[in-house]
Amino acid sequence: MDSNSPIQPENKQPTLSEDFYDIAKGMISAITAFRKTLDEWTPTIQNALSNISKVASVLLESIQQMQLSSYTQEELDELKSRYISWGTYGWTPHPLSLNDEFQIFPDSMQQADSLMSPLLTEEAISELYKAILDYSDTVPQDFEEAFYEYSSGKYRICALILFSLIERTLIMTQSLDATMRENRRVSCGGIKNFGKQINNTRTENMFIYAWILEENVIACLQAMYQNSANFQVEPPLINRHFIEHGMSNRETTRVECLKLFLLYHNVLFLSQWIESQPPYFHQIKEV
Repeated sequence: MDSNSPIQPENKQPTLSEDFYDIAKGMISAITAFRKTLDEWTPTIQNALSNISKVASVLLESIQQMQLSSYTQEELDELKSRYISWGTYGWTPHPLSLNDEFQIFPDSMQQADSLMSPLLTEEAISELYKAILDYSDTVPQDFEEAFYEYSSGKYRICALILFSLIERTLIMTQSLDATMRENRRVSCGGIKNFGKQINNTRTENMFIYAWILEENVIACLQAMYQNSANFQVEPPLINRHFIEHGMSNRETTRVECLKLFLLYHNVLFLSQWIESQPPYFHQIKEV
């Protein structure tokens, strides 16, 4: 299969919809509130819906086709490789779209940046701002300060705040796990634990969007938090350690801040996703 062409699932499967983010986000809220009821009544509800109308049957089939188990291993391997590639260049998806650009393998960070940057219009950034503020785990005062600094062209300050907000979310998410709660990790340790929590929630029937986003976000976190190697050579991608410890010798850019805004949003999304899934849905996050 051509690595530069979109994935082609079997005919019975739909392509990933740009509307799926909204569906998934809505489902997280519903699952968090009603998980026990759903566990008891989902089979009955599904059976009833399948008998109500043809429309309901089509809806159920569409939901099934969004599941991980509907894709072949070859298709999953290609999706995983592609989204990891984008993550290593610092890019995660905008919340209101599954970017067509993610259907190719970028050859370099320069190419990835050139494909994504034009999509982040003022309107797209405004929608991202609103989406981040919608999360209950967002600290509005700190986030709005980061956005103010971004709007003022003070990108280094913006990046410092966003890295701290990303780590706050990782720290809070660890409180859902009894084995991590008493010794929550930061930085690379926090990312490692976040990955463990993601793995603990995975099933063959999970939604394909959540799965590819997890792969993409973990790759992006690992790239931005890669070992500083005694600060001898600064990586081309913005690096948390160089920024946080005052060791960066180059200018922080607008594009790097946009990458961090997207990453922050997607870490928030996955944190809420983890919270809505077994074995964590009955746990309470702690600050």
